[in-house]
Amino acid sequence: MMYKLNARDFGWNKIDEDFVVFTMTDEKYHVFNETAKDLFEFIHVHEGCSIDDINNYFKQNYEIENQEQLSQDIKILLEQMQQIGMLYEIS
Repeated sequence: MMYKLNARDFGWNKIDEDFVVFTMTDEKYHVFNETAKDLFEFIHVHEGCSIDDINNYFKQNYEIENQEQLSQDIKILLEQMQQIGMLYEIS
């Protein structure tokens, strides 16, 4: 499974320590933490990336003690991003 951002329907910016995403279609704001911002930016730069690519990125750039928890957290973030329409799966 590969992921790609729906960048045309969203605007985003960092405000203080929060990553704020604006949904243009329904005019809602979504606030994410720094880790979610890194995930968002990774997918934005690496369009068509897999969950393994994402896991490897976080393993290389963060001190991860529990790899299983990392995978679960990433899946939750991906699901949240899909629910608001900012991310979709490609084959």
